[in-house]
Amino acid sequence: MTNLDLRNAQLEELRMMYEKYPYDNSAVFAYLNALVEYYRMDNSIVYPQQMDDAVELIKKSILNFPGEEERFHYILAMIFTGAGRYDEAAEAFERLLKFHHPDGTGSSMLSENELIYNIAECYYNAGVLTKAEEYLERLKSVEADNENTKIMRRKIAWKKSGYK
Repeated sequence: MTNLDLRNAQLEELRMMYEKYPYDNSAVFAYLNALVEYYRMDNSIVYPQQMDDAVELIKKSILNFPGEEERFHYILAMIFTGAGRYDEAAEAFERLLKFHHPDGTGSSMLSENELIYNIAECYYNAGVLTKAEEYLERLKSVEADNENTKIMRRKIAWKKSGYK
């Protein structure tokens, strides 16, 4: 039996376990981790894996596991990013903003500034430069000297000037 056969057999076993126990957090995460690992092996910038079944699993889990929505939205955003589905990743990261409170408390996944930067970067990668600039503008007052933000602003300016 090859490594691929073992990997497929393990994935199938975890899928059956999830189908038998769809409301068991550990079954969901075991299957989800196996799916992501399965796709990660073949994922590349040139051939991004769409991971539709992992996305569907997460969307169901968001509905089935109240109290875990933030965690699943974060995983969804990361899967979309890894799959090169940047517009969807930006939207998933935007949904994470609802877990932040005006007083700066809330999410343990990412700080609000990290989240806003990720949204801007995803919109940049999706080619939606105006949205990327909108989110970078939100960071301007609090992270004007941040090197990543400066680099992203230069990349946007470069792309807007017609260079790819």
